Amino acid sequence: MCFATFTIQLGILLGKYAETVNNETPIFIGDPLINLARVVSSFIMHLTLYPEVKISMQMIHYAVFNREKFLQRSAFFPIFIATAKMIGALSA
Repeated sequence: MCFATFTIQLGILLGKYAETVNNETPIFIGDPLINLARVVSSFIMHLTLYPEVKISMQMIHYAVFNREKFLQRSAFFPIFIATAKMIGALSA
């Protein structure tokens, strides 16, 4: 979910950048109401990403303290996946 959110945001940003560069139009900063909507939507996005970080930290904790439950008694791949999940949430 975090990766999809980040990818969509990056795609929109690159699309708008390409449109501005190709058309040589001035950048529209927006009025206060649009900027307020941007701030509120950003805040809501951060609130929805907080549980992702918490869950990934719990996954890492579980993998570290329950290594014997994984194949070959190694928690490398579960820790790697949980870390990737956390980095994706933090970067978004």
